[in-house]
Amino acid sequence: MTSAGLRCLLLLGIVVLSGCTGRRPPRDGNLLAVRAGVHNLGVISGRDSLSATGGVEHRWAASRIGLHPFAGVMATGRGSVYVLGGAGWDLPLTERLIFTPSLGAGLFEPGDSEEDLGHRVNVRSGVELAYRFPGGSRLGLFAHHTSNAALAYENPGTEGVYLSYTLPVGCRGTSCPAVGPPPE
Repeated sequence: MTSAGLRCLLLLGIVVLSGCTGRRPPRDGNLLAVRAGVHNLGVISGRDSLSATGGVEHRWAASRIGLHPFAGVMATGRGSVYVLGGAGWDLPLTERLIFTPSLGAGLFEPGDSEEDLGHRVNVRSGVELAYRFPGGSRLGLFAHHTSNAALAYENPGTEGVYLSYTLPVGCRGTSCPAVGPPPE
């Protein structure tokens, strides 16, 4: 089995096991995630030229099953920029601990030759494990793998790990009826 196949199988297993908790996802409204971390870890791709990276992501309100679309941008200290959109799935492990696998695609502009991913179109698969505070904000760790998904002959890929802070947007206090604990 290829490494991509193993990653998909692992992600599927985590999603299935997470669904076995019987917990409903939180009914948060729109969220804004701000991230800072390192890029080019080389875990899967073998690349190890670390670069500071930051990003911001808007997550629209999740559906009843916790699925939410997102759009975002990431930029590295070497000038690379990645604009993407996709979907994530909030899976509560406990009342406050949320696991969110996500998949997105977008356009990548390399800042220098070391960060060239072989194609402008790239796919990002990621996971986030976050603590959800009573007001709906979250603090967590986000990890991802990004590659061109074999759209080009060369497909080096890259990985990143980030500290993520997510906060509710578009409502204030109790005026946002969707923010709160999961419905019983």
